[in-house]
Amino acid sequence: ANDDAARGITDRLYGGGGDHRLQQELLLGMGGVKALRVYQRLTGTPAPEVFHTNEGHAGFLGIERIQELMSSEAPLSWSEALAAGRASTVFTTHTPVPAGIDRFEAVQIRHFFDAGLAPDVPVEKVLELGRENYDGGNPAVFNMAVMGLRLAQRANGVAKLHGVVSREMFSGLWPGFDHSEIPITSVTNGVHVPTW
Repeated sequence: ANDDAARGITDRLYGGGGDHRLQQELLLGMGGVKALRVYQRLTGTPAPEVFHTNEGHAGFLGIERIQELMSSEAPLSWSEALAAGRASTVFTTHTPVPAGIDRFEAVQIRHFFDAGLAPDVPVEKVLELGRENYDGGNPAVFNMAVMGLRLAQRANGVAKLHGVVSREMFSGLWPGFDHSEIPITSVTNGVHVPTW
């Protein structure tokens, strides 16, 4: 029942340009939370206690969860909703090069949120979450990995060495910290040897 414009968002995984990729990530993150809520309602499945974003692609799920908390029967303030969302979110970064991290112009983000995607969430607060407002960053850019790190209580890389690389890459988010003290840990991905 979706029109061609809506279908065009999910017609391919990679290769789309700026707005196409941004729409995919909005759909994955915000639409993903909405889909989980429908599934819960239809099946009686308990609500998730922890949300995990793998890289920044689903990062907007944090904004959707904040929107839910700010528009609930007992609405929370921005700060309260942000803290509650962070308390139950884990972020995994697995792309150890800047070229693999989605970045958008802040005006693109503003366009979609000014249109009412999360009406209770201040647009400026959304922009601040992804802003590269650190040494070496570009404040006109919205960085999905930066938003993911700022929306998560815990963060990790996917191998011990990748944890080291990630602490270096994102050190600007924790000025004054030694690289070894930056709160990005690591987990080691494994393979199932018999099927590998």
